[in-house]
Amino acid sequence: MRKSVRTALWIPLVLALLLGACQTPQPQETQVVPEAPAAAPTAAPTAAPTAAPTPVASVPKEELILPGRLLICSDMPAPPLEFYDDQGNLQGSDVDLGNEIARRLGLQPEWINSVFDTIIAAVNTSKCDIVIAFSMIKPARTEQVDMIPYNSGGDGFLVKKGNPAGITTDPISVCGKRLATEMGTAGADTAKAWSEKCVAEGKPAIDIYVATKAVTALQQIETNRTDVFYYDGVVVGYYVVQRPDIFEKVAGNVAGLTITKGIMISKEKPTLNAAIRVAMKGMQEDGTYLAILTKWGQGDTWIPPLDWAFGDPAGK
Repeated sequence: MRKSVRTALWIPLVLALLLGACQTPQPQETQVVPEAPAAAPTAAPTAAPTAAPTPVASVPKEELILPGRLLICSDMPAPPLEFYDDQGNLQGSDVDLGNEIARRLGLQPEWINSVFDTIIAAVNTSKCDIVIAFSMIKPARTEQVDMIPYNSGGDGFLVKKGNPAGITTDPISVCGKRLATEMGTAGADTAKAWSEKCVAEGKPAIDIYVATKAVTALQQIETNRTDVFYYDGVVVGYYVVQRPDIFEKVAGNVAGLTITKGIMISKEKPTLNAAIRVAMKGMQEDGTYLAILTKWGQGDTWIPPLDWAFGDPAGK
């Protein structure tokens, strides 16, 4: 595991889109950020919003923290999911999705930047109505909150161009190597389990650096302090698109696994839960959902409108 780092890390002049966001003053944790127009990447097609003259479902005021508003917690920056452009505007696939859900429910979206490690507590203590942060659906989380599926893909390994450490999608290839990931994510727990397996098989443990933000973990690769960055595959792929001269993604999903991500919501808000599912189903049926994912290079991660995903407010 990493040791405490007290000195500030140098932020290199790469990943212009991402790092421009880092240079712009950002809201601190739990600060409400009003919706701003999203500026899409230059090469990305634009997802045209569909008309919703009246709300597709109503939400009782007692299930909202602020009347007429949908407070959404997320973990920023994490391109291409949620991040700031060089003008300080919030954008990304999760942002487009959350804004469209709010619009269809007749609510004003407001985004709250939170640390991922405390994000479940945030939705359960009325700091936000929902969480959209590309969170893996797993029993440890569904015991605490309800989760609405909205994305399905795999995790990825990001390495330096040329993959000098010889990393593959087999986790055993990381034994004895330096790995960076983000605190509170499923990846942090998974990396620890991999390290234990390495030792059990007589191989060196993984030297794991756990950062409070994904961008900090990424910097460890940039500065040659780690050999591999372990994170969601769509995020890893986005970093490669931004700087293919520096990074590359190891081909395939890590461990060959496909992971479903979900919107978190308090178990005490069943009507809001059901309303979001109605909005999501409509977005799937009219093509808006797939258009948003395609806009951000995630067209292969969509979930079809199956009954298991949208029929039961408890998500069972």
